[in-house]
Amino acid sequence: MPKRKRTAPTAAAAAATMSNATSVLPQKKHYRQRAHANPFSDHSLVYPSSPDSIDWSTHYPAFVNQRPSFADIGCGFGGLLITLAPQFPDTLIIGLEIRVQVTQYVQDRITALRATSDNYQNVSVIRANAMKFLPNFFQKASLTALFFLFPDPHFKIRKHKARIISPTLLAEYAYVLAPGGIVYTITDVEDLAQWMRAHLDAHPLFQFVEEQELRNEGKGPILDAVYSSTEEGKKVERNAGQKWLACFRRIETFENRLLELDCQHEMIQEPAVVSDGDMSRFRRGDGSKEASLIVRRRSTPAQTTQPVPTHTIRLHTETVRAVAFFKDGRWIVTASKDRTLRIWNVEKRACVGGPFEGHSDVVTSVTVSPDDRRIASGGDDGAIIIWNVQSKQMLFKPLEKHMRRVSSVCFSPDGKRLASGSWDETVIIWDAETGAVLSTLECWSSVSCVAFSPDGLRLAYGLYRNIRIWSADNAEVQLDIKAHDNDWVYNSIQVVWSSDGRQLVSASNDETIKFWDSSNGSQIGQPCTGHTSSIRSLAISPDGFFSATASDDYTVRLWDIKSHKQIAQPLKHAARVFCVVIAPGGELLVSGDDDGNVHLWSIENILSAAFGTGSSYFAHRSKVKLGQKLYAEALSDAEKVIELNPSSYLGYELKHAALHGSQRFDDALKAFTIMLSKLDDALDPQLRQLRQQYVSPSEVEDAFRRAIRAQLENAPLRLINTSIGRLCDRDAQINAFLESTEYKELLHTLVIHAPLQTEPIKEAVAKYFSWVMLSHRWERKEPLLHDIQGRGIYDLDPVGTVVKLQKFCKVARDAGHRWAWSDACCINQNNNVEVQQSVNSMFVWYHYSALTIVYLSDVPPSSESGALASSIWNTRGWTVQELLAPKVVLFYQADWTLYLDDRSRNHKHSLAITQELERSTGISARALVDFRPGMRGAREKLQWASTRVTTLQEDIAYSLFGIFSVHLPVIYGEKRQNALGRLLQEIIAHSGDITALDWVGQSSNFNSCLPADISSYKVPSCVLPSLSERDMQNSVSLLRNDIFAVESASKLYTLLEKLSVPRFANARLQLPCIAFPLTEVRRRPGQDVDTRFIYDVKADGLQDLLVITEDKLVQFSPARRTRRTFLLVRPWNRHDLGLINFADETQSGEDWPEPGSPGYNESTMRELRLIVRLGQPFGGLLLAQQWGGEYKRIASDNNIIAQVKDTASIDDMMDIRMLEIL
Repeated sequence: MPKRKRTAPTAAAAAATMSNATSVLPQKKHYRQRAHANPFSDHSLVYPSSPDSIDWSTHYPAFVNQRPSFADIGCGFGGLLITLAPQFPDTLIIGLEIRVQVTQYVQDRITALRATSDNYQNVSVIRANAMKFLPNFFQKASLTALFFLFPDPHFKIRKHKARIISPTLLAEYAYVLAPGGIVYTITDVEDLAQWMRAHLDAHPLFQFVEEQELRNEGKGPILDAVYSSTEEGKKVERNAGQKWLACFRRIETFENRLLELDCQHEMIQEPAVVSDGDMSRFRRGDGSKEASLIVRRRSTPAQTTQPVPTHTIRLHTETVRAVAFFKDGRWIVTASKDRTLRIWNVEKRACVGGPFEGHSDVVTSVTVSPDDRRIASGGDDGAIIIWNVQSKQMLFKPLEKHMRRVSSVCFSPDGKRLASGSWDETVIIWDAETGAVLSTLECWSSVSCVAFSPDGLRLAYGLYRNIRIWSADNAEVQLDIKAHDNDWVYNSIQVVWSSDGRQLVSASNDETIKFWDSSNGSQIGQPCTGHTSSIRSLAISPDGFFSATASDDYTVRLWDIKSHKQIAQPLKHAARVFCVVIAPGGELLVSGDDDGNVHLWSIENILSAAFGTGSSYFAHRSKVKLGQKLYAEALSDAEKVIELNPSSYLGYELKHAALHGSQRFDDALKAFTIMLSKLDDALDPQLRQLRQQYVSPSEVEDAFRRAIRAQLENAPLRLINTSIGRLCDRDAQINAFLESTEYKELLHTLVIHAPLQTEPIKEAVAKYFSWVMLSHRWERKEPLLHDIQGRGIYDLDPVGTVVKLQKFCKVARDAGHRWAWSDACCINQNNNVEVQQSVNSMFVWYHYSALTIVYLSDVPPSSESGALASSIWNTRGWTVQELLAPKVVLFYQADWTLYLDDRSRNHKHSLAITQELERSTGISARALVDFRPGMRGAREKLQWASTRVTTLQEDIAYSLFGIFSVHLPVIYGEKRQNALGRLLQEIIAHSGDITALDWVGQSSNFNSCLPADISSYKVPSCVLPSLSERDMQNSVSLLRNDIFAVESASKLYTLLEKLSVPRFANARLQLPCIAFPLTEVRRRPGQDVDTRFIYDVKADGLQDLLVITEDKLVQFSPARRTRRTFLLVRPWNRHDLGLINFADETQSGEDWPEPGSPGYNESTMRELRLIVRLGQPFGGLLLAQQWGGEYKRIASDNNIIAQVKDTASIDDMMDIRMLEIL
């Protein structure tokens, strides 16, 4: 049996009940009805023909000739009415409710309360449909407060027209509400809150008011009642839900307002009972016209043309939440509330991909990879999906690390990483190729936007009120900017980077757009204002001219990046706009709205409507053409800008960019110079400040000249251009560089970014002027300078050694080097000055070369290890420095293939090759890889060259100049002994290193202490065994107990310490030494070998010696003396003093007893240790006195090893001299 419908008690019955002393209020259970009613369905309603026809005394018997000031639209069970009545006893409050039973309950409740109290005489209720009949009840500007508390949200899109807040109804509300009156709205549905806020924001007669401002005005009790007095409000509190409050003030109509709304209603004269279906037939009193609302537009100055979209396409069935362009600007991808993505060709307006289905909830964000091969999407389901554009499939399973809505996704510029921001207060960096999590950034609030900087080094994201910038590499916070200050519970900040990465632009629910210096977080200029509701999306044009914002106020607006002023009229939509994006070429703007539409807007049309055909329009169009690389068109527009505004710098800036893009570099530089002059002459301080962003071309050119001068300081005098095969001197090389695209491109880059960066200049100069050196064995008829000068080497007949030169240049060119050098043809052999400079600089040229190619003409193809060691190249004198000096060396076989097929970048790092060279040359692998020129270790370096030969005998010395870092005259025609003597004299004179005197063989005519030939150094250096530290300390201990030995040691040490270093000049050697006079020289009979003689020699204080020499010595003995003096000397080396040579970083002090040990005295210990060292065997020199008192060395075929007889006989060591040796 069907349930009986409960009926509410009649008013009479209620009144009877209330007559009791303990009156009982009506119970809601007797008045139950649906939560909401359809305002468009038929209802039998009684309504007045006009506000004047209402008798309000029937509602408020205690008040005469007074009308309501507060109206609660959809008052429900009257909670707000009952709460406010006692607080505002002199204000009449009316509730409007469409539901029959609920209206009856409120009437009964008011009746019951009036029966027990006088506080409720000012409150009443009417059954009415406020969406249809509101102006019939209230006169113009009669209300001071309108309440819309927890209205029906009408969730379905098709039901949105039934929402109590709409543009049409707002006109009525503005009509009945007095200026200064307040509209109070509150809901627990976020979407409805945004809807109401957006529509009120968009209306010109309502202005948002902060809650605190209203409380300061004394409206706190009203706000408290709005929050918690209604049944719905209490229910939300019980469920711990959220409430969204938004209040708006009815404002006066000012001159800068475009619209004045004036609702005038002239209705039928008699009250009637009608149904909603009869509303369309209502007539004016004379029956001639329908009742209507008339909206008048205020007379305003002429406006620019209202922009309209070029196309509107219905892409989705529900809201378009995000859109992104592909790199080529022809395709877009859209993301929707309908849980799908689609790819559209904007030129053909056709779907080319999708729907992409995979999200289980709204798709909120989308991005396209830089290579256009992938798209990534994020949704309310917390998932991120990376799609393959071609296959239209997921690359892998959805990435599900986020716990709530993924609000934003963004690829890094290189496409290797993907950043995502979420309401779960995290940012995650993903590997875009594998989907692996690279890092997770914890944030303190919901993340609304993520954006990589153009260089990919930084990541910016928007939080509740802040913008935070992280280092993309190490996740360290670089900047934390407090950007937007508002009280929205779900505030979101959108962020984009300028194309140069210097600025950040942000937008927020606070309806403002702000600009920030990305280097320090400081705000740039004033915010952009104009939107009347939350900003949902933000984009910036590729040329950096303007930004675009999409808002809940149904508009997209464009803003000048420099002036922060609005450009053109707002782009109006029929629904909320959720997203906006600008094409990479800057020619198209795309917006997506709440109805599933995508709108395509021509930026050229927008700007031409805003600027007409003035310079601003042509300036922007020129920028757009530049972005599209249409340089001729861009130049044409730039010329028009100059023509229309010749005093402005802007036209010349655009002209410079267009000319540079078309590679008319010289003309571009002229335009840039004029632009700078315009900025220099500008009266506007901001323009003069703009000048500081640029560098004068002359300043950059000076920096280039300095860098070129420094680079060529270590470069050969002439080089072959490997591209054209022509020999170029330095002037030709510099001119080639100044005409090169590399130079002009870099010059352009540097002049537009102050301060001047010199490092790129040095790098570019070093790269351009890098050269390759050839090391080879000369063959017959090598091409010389006069053979190739003025000719291209590639044009020469490929015969003989010309082939070698051609192949060398081609190998260098293929390795990426522009310049090459060969000693045969790059030195003018007939110019002595040039030869002199070349010989002394050749080591430096090889050292600073980018690569040295060693050509082994005698090593056949596919040779095995050992062929290099056997090559004749390995025997030549010049090739020692050509091996040691370069940092990078490659060995090529006879057919110009790499030796051992070793394709490494540097054969000096090849273990097999360095080991082979080490064995064949005697040069250590360490020296081969990291040789340092200088005089240290002279004896070892001389031994390296001792087996080498040169065609010209003097070249054996000249080839070593660079190795020893000496600069001497080159005197071709001098003898070998003289050339070698001058080199060795320079080494000893400047270094004091006497190890060069350690040789066996024939004496030089230059000086008897020097060898006649480099081969005398073949015999390894005379290295005698050193005393162990233990034996040293034992010997010192024995001497320390001998007072006489200690005193003598001190005297000897003092004498040796004062002895000066060797001096060598004019072929005369001043040699400090300890002399031991010879007392006997006897030739051993019958033991001579060839022309050599063997002698037994005795000297004072020394043990007996054996000397083998080609010289025939005078024999003598104590019994048979000679007038000629012979000495066996120990060349003095200051190192034996035990002092540290501070110039030698490798030398350290000896291990002496610790200070404080018994008998320790530092100076005594040093002196005694010297005596012990002098007692050890040493290599001596045999000298014969000449008639002028000088000495000559008697050459020996063996090392003369001598040793004192008794260390304690210190007196025998006291003959210390500075001898002059011829």
